[in-house]
Amino acid sequence: MSSDQITISDLEKHEQDALNECWGQLRDKTPRNQLRAAYYDGKNAVKDLGISTPPHMRRIALVLGWSAKAVDTLNRRCKLEGFTTTSDELAATVDQIMLDNLLAMEAPQAGISSLIHSTAFLVTTQGIQSEGEPPVIITAKDALSGTGIWDRRRRVLRNFLSVIETNEDGDPTELVLYMPNLNILASRDGNTWTVDRRTHDYGVPVEPLVYQPRLARPFGSSRISRAVMSLHDSALRTVLRSEVTAELYSVAQRVLLGADESAFTDADGNMKSMWQAVLGRVWAMGRDEEGNVPDIKEFSSAPQTPHVEQLRTWAALFAGETSIPITSLGIATDSNPTSAQAYEASREDLFAEAEGTTDGWSPAWRRTMSRALSMYDGTNAAEINQVRPKWRDVRTPSRAAAADAAGKTIEKFPWLANSELGLELYGFDQDFLDRAKVELRRQRGSAVLDILRGAATNVVNDGDGSTDAPA
Repeated sequence: MSSDQITISDLEKHEQDALNECWGQLRDKTPRNQLRAAYYDGKNAVKDLGISTPPHMRRIALVLGWSAKAVDTLNRRCKLEGFTTTSDELAATVDQIMLDNLLAMEAPQAGISSLIHSTAFLVTTQGIQSEGEPPVIITAKDALSGTGIWDRRRRVLRNFLSVIETNEDGDPTELVLYMPNLNILASRDGNTWTVDRRTHDYGVPVEPLVYQPRLARPFGSSRISRAVMSLHDSALRTVLRSEVTAELYSVAQRVLLGADESAFTDADGNMKSMWQAVLGRVWAMGRDEEGNVPDIKEFSSAPQTPHVEQLRTWAALFAGETSIPITSLGIATDSNPTSAQAYEASREDLFAEAEGTTDGWSPAWRRTMSRALSMYDGTNAAEINQVRPKWRDVRTPSRAAAADAAGKTIEKFPWLANSELGLELYGFDQDFLDRAKVELRRQRGSAVLDILRGAATNVVNDGDGSTDAPA
């Protein structure tokens, strides 16, 4: 991003000020956000200390996926299954909005971006139906292409900038500036900007999806923290050192006794480098001044064990920092099968982290769906306020465990047995529940038909068992 400011002549002063404020914030945060994205994508360079790595191996391409594992392991525990509503009609509208926007796919992607950059953004706009768009469009933006100014008093975004397209220098060629009840679309052709304003009644239709917010950082903190990056670098250097050791394993260490300087110089009389001497496979030299042949002592190469133990140490520290089990990092801790209780205990911190994450994401998803319903068909505020996000159980219990817990709950509250809530206790997903309701209606319909058939038979049957023909 080369431009310090984006100047659009057709904007009013307060609009230009809002654009400059958002653009300045996006430009300042981009380097750190790109760095964290590089750690997630495995594109971060090894920070070599220049001590133990030979020059010809400093460009070796090594990748460690621990930062991505820290993000993905948590994100998979935070599954948005849908939204709970107060009526079947409202539920049908919510389902349609989710289907139109593929939220089953979009929500996990927004979660990943939120964990990497500390925040992502959910943008809700009205679609252009004449061009084939759905009535409502929910778009997730990451912190590399969007940013907003937080209003601490009202706890909403005051303004938001979404960069749609950029040139090769990273400067915007198409953007949208969201202001209260106003969307400003701007596109550039050469040095000329074209502006299109669209008014509405939905404030700033953007909600931040924040991970670990706090008072000093309303946009939260990244899952790939400085501690995580530091441990990632240390582990990657350990892997690199183990590669160096493996590469040199066949080169035994030697001590040359009684040799003069000519054994360590090249044909031009220049002193050989350390690595040239170590990697030399064939040494040819004459006798010394006293006529003695130099004596060569050989030592076995260093084993991989210290590197393995050091990597295990980094893995333990990394697991403690990210609340994920060390086995998820590829480090075996026990050859015996893990019991269900031990498995649960080893992930207790991860479960707590996932529950805190979904608690933090819920207000953004609730506001987003409420705004989408209002845009869709003007659903009244009373109904909208009853819409809440529904998250999958972060513990993902087994069928047996879920059935046992459901049985104990229904034993205390028998009326749940004949409700959809009772079926949810058993851990069934929404697709199963929908099919179960259809099947229940079909069976009830069949029972009603059987009753009607029986009633009709009784009407035409007389008392002696004969059947009178209808008049």
